[in-house]
Amino acid sequence: MDEWHDFLLAAAGAATVLAGLVFVGLSINLEMIMSNPTYGLSGRALEALVLLMAVLVVSCLLLVPAQGMVLAGVEVLTVGVVDWATIVAIHLRQLKNWRWLEPALRWNYVGRVVLGQVAT
Repeated sequence: MDEWHDFLLAAAGAATVLAGLVFVGLSINLEMIMSNPTYGLSGRALEALVLLMAVLVVSCLLLVPAQGMVLAGVEVLTVGVVDWATIVAIHLRQLKNWRWLEPALRWNYVGRVVLGQVAT
């Protein structure tokens, strides 16, 4: 894992900065995001934070010295499963608002689900 040290440091730093920027953007626009829950903007924001935090957690876990490949694999698999389950839960929560969504937003939702599954 020593060969990956610099890459993992860069990934952890980038994920931290991007998660911070998303958090600041959310706090600035919180009123607009929460104004209409049927659009699912809060779910989209949470998806972005969850995906970035997963990158950060995996990068930090893999930077732990003197761990075997099996343990590293179990850590990555565990974070991946938790990340995937969280994204699916967010999508299922938004699916409850399906009949109140405008037709154009339905296609956006389908694209969001597909990209969310690919990202995890």
